Amino acid sequence: MDENQNSTNSKECRCNEEHWIKFAFIALAVFLGVFFATYYIMDQIRHSYGIPYRMDNLDRILREQDRVFQDFNKIPVGFQTAFNENDPVSVESFKDENVYKIIIDLKPFDNNINNVDVKADGKKVTVSGIKYKDRHNRKDLYTFSQTFVLPEKIDSLAIKKEKIKDRYVITLPILDTDD
Repeated sequence: MDENQNSTNSKECRCNEEHWIKFAFIALAVFLGVFFATYYIMDQIRHSYGIPYRMDNLDRILREQDRVFQDFNKIPVGFQTAFNENDPVSVESFKDENVYKIIIDLKPFDNNINNVDVKADGKKVTVSGIKYKDRHNRKDLYTFSQTFVLPEKIDSLAIKKEKIKDRYVITLPILDTDD
């Protein structure tokens, strides 16, 4: 009888061994069902909201870009600025009768005209400035350079430079071309 019971027990054990295969198939089916359901829902959301939303977003970005570029156009003609971390340098240029004038703010250069250099050659005028700062065992160098290309030749021998308060006024006479 023991042999009969052993053979019965072994048959029952074989049935218990096959349960893990059923469990694996059920787990795989649940995983695939969840995956396809999620894919379907995400695809429906993408088709419903994705394309129009992206186009609206693109239009908003283009409007913002246009606004930013319009702000750049608000800077007056002839007024250029170079921005430094602490001291902005402002340079103004304009034509007055038979001369061009360039006005430089000397505040960033310690109100010293020796820190600003002006070079003129034909139609081209270059204004550059340099300033050294020594703070807390740290040396900083601030530089500025701007080149103006004028439509007419200037008389580089008759350039007039003068300091008026905290402004450096450079007068560039236009060369007569009547010769």
